[in-house]
Amino acid sequence: MQAASARLRGRRVMIVEDEMLVAMELEALLAEEGCAVVGPAPTTARALALLDEELPDAAILDVNLDGQTAAPVAAALNAQGV
Repeated sequence: MQAASARLRGRRVMIVEDEMLVAMELEALLAEEGCAVVGPAPTTARALALLDEELPDAAILDVNLDGQTAAPVAAALNAQGV
């Protein structure tokens, strides 16, 4: 597990999650591993706006954001090689 932690240290990870408690838990877990968290973004629009500001190394996406799909975020990340 230490090797995985070392690979995560310093990485920027975007969180796209509309449930605030889940987003907070993910943020805490990633911070423990030394990641810099981008977001969390509760909506597709906010996630896309964040991508205009900063390109993450990885992302954790909730597919259903209060009835909206995160597919546009996944497509934008994919287009940028994330």
